[in-house]
Amino acid sequence: RGQWGYELNEINSTITSCLWKDGRLVPFETTTTLPSDFDGRNSTADIHISPDGRFLYASNRGHDSLAAFHVDLTMGGLVLIGFFPAQGRVPRGFVIDPSGQWLLCANQNSDNVVTFAVNQATGYLEEKHQVEILTPVCIKFGRTWN
Repeated sequence: RGQWGYELNEINSTITSCLWKDGRLVPFETTTTLPSDFDGRNSTADIHISPDGRFLYASNRGHDSLAAFHVDLTMGGLVLIGFFPAQGRVPRGFVIDPSGQWLLCANQNSDNVVTFAVNQATGYLEEKHQVEILTPVCIKFGRTWN
């Protein structure tokens, strides 16, 4: 909606929520991408917002999960939905399809791309399909030109 921006902080596994004001991002909140009981090495890799702006997802390399958040559409803050196993090791890049119904996650160290259905009411992810692809790191949707 052009009111907020979100920064994924790779080293400390956090997301900084910012207000877009006078051409600048002004930080107002920092949220962890990890569960409180996680005790291991982690870094984040990718961040995306659903096309309708209601959900935000971030990938955790180490915890091997996708952290899901609800975006507060009045204040821009993030409310944790949960952590969803990436169904592979080192989820690097991921993408949400233009309809917002599907999320595809590239798991770099397990050589697979996993398709998740996105619950449009809750933001929950449900694994639907896996395909083997050697060392995937990035996924993009493109346009076809006729």
